[in-house]
Amino acid sequence: MMRQYELVERVQKYDPKASEALLNRAYVYAMKAHGHQKRASGDPYFSHPLEVAAILTAAQIIDDWDESDRAKVNLIAGQAGISAGAGAVAANTPRVTHASDDPVTVAVQLIDNLVLVEDAAHANGDPGVQMLAVRTASPANRSGTDGDYEPLQLSGGRLWVSAALEPASGTLTDRSGSVTAGGTAQEVAAANSSRKYFFIQNVSDIDLWIDFGATAVADQPSIRLSPGASFEMTSSGGVSTQSVSLIGATTGKKFTAKEM
Repeated sequence: MMRQYELVERVQKYDPKASEALLNRAYVYAMKAHGHQKRASGDPYFSHPLEVAAILTAAQIIDDWDESDRAKVNLIAGQAGISAGAGAVAANTPRVTHASDDPVTVAVQLIDNLVLVEDAAHANGDPGVQMLAVRTASPANRSGTDGDYEPLQLSGGRLWVSAALEPASGTLTDRSGSVTAGGTAQEVAAANSSRKYFFIQNVSDIDLWIDFGATAVADQPSIRLSPGASFEMTSSGGVSTQSVSLIGATTGKKFTAKEM
């Protein structure tokens, strides 16, 4: 973990005019704010803003401070609800208002206000980092190949997801019966626009044939159910809402059927 004097040395190495007093104040501020907190790993949470500061110094992002830089930080700080020096516009009510003309202090304050402790409880007024997603009417791959990163996709404020649905809970209606007239098709279940589930099993010793939305015949395109065979439709695989027709060669041969 970077020590206080190391932060000062790193910044002054490429910016000799940097204020040692302000750098020390920023370091102490972060330590007081996070010194008692722990990360999920058990490490001091204070190490996180220090690691970020180390990255900034390595990239020499903490650099000379001019009016252009002030305007940029004021814009960012305003979104975060921080008053960064004179003239900042706070978009939200700040948790803590700070005033500083030094970029290092403002950077540490921004980190403190934007990044919350992993295990901290939510409270009204907590600042945070907004996660954005792409608005699209039709979800599609936006990367080149498997393994690439891509954004979440939204439509109408709702996240696009893919899920397999299990049959809805409810009461099964018994449609069981027997062949009423050998060689003549009969209706097992009427068309049902609310159907979520359908099951039929041949419990006889001859072949039975079923069809959906058409009169069953003892041949294609009807579906053959050999003795003991069953046919099931669930919401995850698709359910026909059409009428169910059945035919068998011999009167009295039984079948079990249920729908929801």
